[in-house]
Amino acid sequence: MTGPGELEPRMNATTSTSPRVWGCAGGGPGRTGLAAHSGDVRTPPARTLKASAGVQAAVVFDAEQRALVADMLGMVQAFDADGHRLWQRQLDGAVSATPAVDLDHGRLFVGTHAGRIYGLKIADGTVLWQSRLPSAGDPRIVADLLYLPDPERLVASSWGGQFHALAAASGGTLHTWNAGISPQAAASADAKNNLYCLRAVRDEGVSLVRVASDGRETVLHRSPEGERRANRAVVAAAPVIDDARSLLYFIANGDRVGRVFAWDLATDRLKWSVEFERAIVASPALRPDGSLLIADMTGTLSVVDSGSIRFRYDTGCDYLLAGPVSNGSNVAYLGDPAGWVHRVNSDGTGKAFLEAQRSLQARPSWSPAGDLFLPAMDGRVHVFGHAGLP
Repeated sequence: MTGPGELEPRMNATTSTSPRVWGCAGGGPGRTGLAAHSGDVRTPPARTLKASAGVQAAVVFDAEQRALVADMLGMVQAFDADGHRLWQRQLDGAVSATPAVDLDHGRLFVGTHAGRIYGLKIADGTVLWQSRLPSAGDPRIVADLLYLPDPERLVASSWGGQFHALAAASGGTLHTWNAGISPQAAASADAKNNLYCLRAVRDEGVSLVRVASDGRETVLHRSPEGERRANRAVVAAAPVIDDARSLLYFIANGDRVGRVFAWDLATDRLKWSVEFERAIVASPALRPDGSLLIADMTGTLSVVDSGSIRFRYDTGCDYLLAGPVSNGSNVAYLGDPAGWVHRVNSDGTGKAFLEAQRSLQARPSWSPAGDLFLPAMDGRVHVFGHAGLP
């Protein structure tokens, strides 16, 4: 049963990977970008939320339908379901990594470019704890955060090259592991709470790594170094996990090309791969039909199914930085660096339906009510209302 204003999830093979409340980038630990509802969005935007600066982090939500927005001045704000600001909290550095929400205990976790992680009370913005990630080099936290409830832990990495699993209640370090050179890709998790991450290592290339809850690592796959070596490899897209089909998708870019891989979690074997003309920095998204949405550095959104590219949609932009999201009808939405918002149909046709004043560099988010939240670098978050089920 659902409460007032809530949507009944559309039942399909990916319902388990489509949480109603998006508490992290891409929705849930699998980062699928897939909504638990069907139906289009209304235009123009129903409202806008005002941040203090440009917003690169995706909007996240709690169980009370509060929208949580963090911006490039380090300001964190909470808004109610009608767009009224509830509180704001200034942190010590810019925020570009999407925060993560603990839905059970009402906590928000935020990482800054100063290398500090904050645990905030969502009800009023009170700082519960703060912890600095140790780094001998650049301390910036740029990879999206991940919270797992069992056991309660927060996963983060800094540009210093280490992943950290932190105790969610205190910020204390539980264990660490190598994040590779210049890590930007976030960690993801499957239904069994295994973590998956990507790392670039000199003389090894780009590796897909599984990390158990006790910190034990298993290297599942290595993509060898190219001529430009691992230190020039772009490792930015998070793994995407389709638990319903026991598949994991990951990006391992080559010298100039982008490569998408499908890993079979049931057999721990590579299932297929497909190569793109240019690198891919945006996290993919899953559609309900099991196909994958890939936004690449040619400015194209592609639909990939079983290792074949089925459709291509040209945004008209030179490149794409932020990943798409999908609804329960296989319709995709994404923003581009030229400021256009695009709607792409299930057959790959589409069009831009809004021009923002500045670049769109954050992944969209679905609210618990089915509204689409899309942040922009002009400090506005555009909120598109849900148009209802078809």
